[in-house]
Amino acid sequence: MDEQQVNGGVNQGVGRVKEAAGALLGDLKIEAQGRAQQMRGQAESLYGDTMERITTATTERPAVALGTALGIGVIIGILLAR
Repeated sequence: MDEQQVNGGVNQGVGRVKEAAGALLGDLKIEAQGRAQQMRGQAESLYGDTMERITTATTERPAVALGTALGIGVIIGILLAR
């Protein structure tokens, strides 16, 4: 688990608490802030998961990762040349 995944989980938890507190108090602003913090946490967790998968894939199979990067670069070059 990396830092983004941990921070994402914390933000999701704090966001849930904020959302519940806002709903309990009838404060729409706090409730909305809680939802936003949950979404930020989900995005941060997803980023951490993605980076972990990329790191694992490039470490275990560097030739495939290099070939994929090369292929993407060629496609982008062709699209930009038009």
